[in-house]
Order: sequence, then structure tokens, then C-alpha cells
Amino acid sequence: MVRASSGETDERATSEIERQLTSLGLRLDQLRQLAAARSGFGLEKAAYRVLARLSDHGPQRAAAIATCFGLDESTVSRQAEALMAAGLVERGRDPADRRAYLLRPTTAGRRHLADARRGRRELLEALLADWRPQDRVRLADLLGRFNADLERVTSRSSQAGAEEEENTCRHRRR
Repeated sequence: MVRASSGETDERATSEIERQLTSLGLRLDQLRQLAAARSGFGLEKAAYRVLARLSDHGPQRAAAIATCFGLDESTVSRQAEALMAAGLVERGRDPADRRAYLLRPTTAGRRHLADARRGRRELLEALLADWRPQDRVRLADLLGRFNADLERVTSRSSQAGAEEEENTCRHRRR
């Protein structure tokens, strides 16, 4: 725990947060690899995010997914192709614009995602087994707040574009 005078505490806490986030990034990569090894079917990080986005928010164009994740559309297209080749995602015409295509998860894709999420939750349950329930809730709340602030700060869009992005990224939530 970082304790000192107010200004000093803020600076020391910020430094410690930076160190912990660096470590967390490495550990999360290791956790993903462990979960993939346990499930026997791993996906690249970007492919997992695309599959989760489609499963959670419904069919979408690759461009909309790229906007939400701040990725280049070619990256999303590559991941979508890999997911289609694995039978986890399919592409179909957009009924609102027959020139465009929508990506949607297949039944196998939804099942794979559910299995992957269950495996991740099992690893987290084991990791947090000694934590008090209120500490788990506090961690979830703080991570939610942190992620919301990250989303706000890292938005690449102008204010007008941000409103459009907000609609694109959130309008399909279930």
C-alpha cells in the first residue's frame, strides 16, 4: 500500500499503478495462453474479441467492429477470415444494404465462446478463491470504472465522430 502526504501519495500511487498494469498485461497474456491450452482450442486475442463482439452484440459489419475496437478494418477482416475458416463465424448480406456484408457467429462459434468463457471463469475462480466476496465485488467495480475511463480517454474520434461511434458500438447490446 502506498502511504505518504497527499501529493506524494498521488505520484507514488500513479507510479505503482503503472508498474502493476505492466505486470498485469503480461499476466493476462499468460492467463489467455493457459485458458487456451486447457480448452484445446485457442484464438488470437483479436479473433476472440471479434467473436465475443458478434456473440454479445449481434451481426455487424467488419468496419463497425474495427471502429469499436480502434483497429484497422484489414485486421478485423483477417480475423473474420480465420474465424470463418474455423467455422465459428459466417458472413451474410446486410438486409439494410444488400451491397454490404454482416458477420455473425455460428452455433459452433457461440458454443466455442461459451466454453472459452467458462474456462476463463474457472481460472479466475481458482485465482480468487482466497479473496473475500466484497473484495471481488470491489475489484469488479474498480475494473469497470477503469475500463470506462480508458474507453473515454482512448477514443480516437472527434466529438461528432464519438457520438456516431457510441451508437455503432452500443446500439446492439442485448
